[in-house]
Amino acid sequence: AATTIDGNPVNNFLKRELTYNPDGLLCGAKFVQIVGHYAYVCCDAGLVVLDMETPTEPKETAVIGEPFLKQAKMVQVQFRYAYVCDEEGVKVLVTGPALVNNMASQGDAGGMARKSRLIEILSGDVLKASTEARTAFPDPATAPLPPPDHTKMLNAAEMRLLAEWIDLGGQYYNNPFQNGAPRVVAGLNRATFDSTIHPILMSTCANCHQAGGSTNSTTPAPTFQNNRFVLTGGGEGDFNVTLSMVRDVCTPQTSYLLAKPSAIPHPSTLVQPYPVTAVLPNPSNDYNKIYNWIGAACATPVTPRPTTP
Repeated sequence: AATTIDGNPVNNFLKRELTYNPDGLLCGAKFVQIVGHYAYVCCDAGLVVLDMETPTEPKETAVIGEPFLKQAKMVQVQFRYAYVCDEEGVKVLVTGPALVNNMASQGDAGGMARKSRLIEILSGDVLKASTEARTAFPDPATAPLPPPDHTKMLNAAEMRLLAEWIDLGGQYYNNPFQNGAPRVVAGLNRATFDSTIHPILMSTCANCHQAGGSTNSTTPAPTFQNNRFVLTGGGEGDFNVTLSMVRDVCTPQTSYLLAKPSAIPHPSTLVQPYPVTAVLPNPSNDYNKIYNWIGAACATPVTPRPTTP
């Protein structure tokens, strides 16, 4: 115990167990407060809340950024209130149960919709929402006027879409406030995606990047919490989520779609011994096909790499 308090810097044998910064989320971190097993981090993204119940396996539970917080600098949490200092002053955030729980793992992803208070309200059924969530979000009040029948607001297809979104973690990775509108990538060819890129993703990536598994499986399912690229097998949905993995069409190699699977190890949280071959080696025929598809959308087309059918 004395290694950190005896004043001798050479008598410190602490070692780093983990570096956690998924996709640069915590870049610019400048302040952290620990409350229970939660860490509240002020960084460039705003205020990031991490579940540290297992210290070597942090879990991102919330990110609050612009327009609500602008350059969060410091936070103090007491009871249900978080007091955040940013460029505009002090702002008070109220913590509490969520209407939609966006935390999931591959093993229990199929149950997140049933645990959502929103689904209970829209279906009219008593499912698996917590008592705290039902207290925070009671059934719509009847006074002074009867509310609309929430069970008839969505048709069956819309309810299924909402439930699947929640089961996949309820994530939205395009920043809706960036430049006043959701981020889009224009120019990427959908027909080429369907005929060439999608088959590569399904054969190379879908094994891990899909919601599935079972908590009763004999083989523990890998964590799904930080999986921000989810393939369902559907052309339109997979095309749209793939766009969110493209950063700059003029430098295809910097996009997550290529940079992540061509790195060793992938995912970066793997511990040795891990495979010495990348999931999508650079260069390779499949890597080059994706590279060319992204680069073709640049205003000044990128020189294509050689490929074979």
